Amino acid sequence: MGDMKSYEIDELNRHRNDFLNELTDTENPRLRNSTSLVGIIILSTIILISAITGLIMNASGVPTLSTASYYDSTSGEYESYEAQDWDECCKSGYDEMKNQENTHSIKLISPLTSYFILILIFSLLCLTATLAPIPGFAKAPLVVLMSLATTITGIFLMRKYVLSVGIYIQMLSNLAPSDSPPFHLHVMVYFGGILAALCLSLGFIMFKVLKRTLETDQSKRILSGAISFLNISLFVFLISPLLPLTYIAADKNYPSYDEVEDSEGIYQFGTTFLTSGESSPDAFFTTEAQRDILDATYGNYNLVDNLFLAMIWINMSVIMLVALSGIPKAGFLFEGIAQINILSLILIILALVFTIIMYANISNLLSLDGPFSEDRYASISFHMNWVLLLACILAIANWIVILVRSHIPWWVSMGETLQALDSQLTRV
Repeated sequence: MGDMKSYEIDELNRHRNDFLNELTDTENPRLRNSTSLVGIIILSTIILISAITGLIMNASGVPTLSTASYYDSTSGEYESYEAQDWDECCKSGYDEMKNQENTHSIKLISPLTSYFILILIFSLLCLTATLAPIPGFAKAPLVVLMSLATTITGIFLMRKYVLSVGIYIQMLSNLAPSDSPPFHLHVMVYFGGILAALCLSLGFIMFKVLKRTLETDQSKRILSGAISFLNISLFVFLISPLLPLTYIAADKNYPSYDEVEDSEGIYQFGTTFLTSGESSPDAFFTTEAQRDILDATYGNYNLVDNLFLAMIWINMSVIMLVALSGIPKAGFLFEGIAQINILSLILIILALVFTIIMYANISNLLSLDGPFSEDRYASISFHMNWVLLLACILAIANWIVILVRSHIPWWVSMGETLQALDSQLTRV
């Protein structure tokens, strides 16, 4: 009887020591995953509460813009501003534009309500999927799906924020010394940006959790390549609109030029190219040469921007396929389908070609057929925005890495598997 009790005590001590060792082992994948899941739970909760807060703020009339209400004709400046909510500053313009094709312009003044509602729904579902007592092979795809849905909504909300900030910075950069801005961004715009950043953070935490749950090195390599493509595409989608592509210097010898009333030049940001490229050239420029210049510059910028948007959707889908690769007996199928990401080279080459064409034609914006007159402006020069070209180069480098580390080994393993299967069938 005493030996039995001694055995039970030894067993209890062993289990206790194993449990303590697991808790203190920082390399233990189960501990790392559980810690990361706690991060997803906390961040999903914060996003959920923030989305509800945004809906309440929006309905309560929290200001979106601060618009000028009084213009002093003597000083030539706006002297007082009035805080306005979305209904006051943007609703009428939105109603006029919502049936038009100006997708970027309308995004600037579109309401935040739909973004808040979608983020609320997806973050709640993400929280529910994370807490639900279901098997790991089923939990992982559900958590990834809901996290991706929240992240994608956050990407488009961040895009709206970036366009708003880009237009605002462009306006401030091009003001004449005697001018003052007709409006300022207010609380709701910045709140939308903060909420979008939280949604993006959730996505990147989810990527880390997913990578730790993957069982094969091949799946991990596919995921790494997709995340790299996604980061490069987001670089174009969210950073390029904030940076100036060109600077068009004013001709100070022009008869009507005034150093006080006129600006020294015009900065054209990525946002300028987006909003200018979506307008019909026929409305302002009648000759074929004029339309060709706009298509080669503003039009190509929009085209490359859309190609990288397609890359975002493709790689989000690849990440979802990688999450499904953990399903028993069927995972290898999704892992194989995810190899379709190698075809992204087509989009990358197209983006590179049209980017080169765009940069090569930028000088034509200041010409006889361009939108800027050679009489009024002295010169046009490139500025700091080389994002599109840099993104294309990085995307090609990442594609080569995927080809060497993931795609070629996958083809080799598939060949070996088919050869082994063929030999087995031959024996039968």
